[in-house]
Amino acid sequence: MKTQRLTFHADPSHGWLEVALADIHELEIGHLISRYSYLKRERAFLEEDCDASIYLTVCALAYFDILTF
Repeated sequence: MKTQRLTFHADPSHGWLEVALADIHELEIGHLISRYSYLKRERAFLEEDCDASIYLTVCALAYFDILTF
């Protein structure tokens, strides 16, 4: 299981979840990320309304055995 600390950035009107760009590639979700997110160096800043949810959902499916009870 992979553990990481995530940072959330916000301005008065919007927010972004900061994640490693390598994680986007590892999870193979680059094609799902909208134009409302952006990249800076080796970091991705995922728009809060859609892209951050996609990332968190895929992380849960990839890194946690949530389908086993």
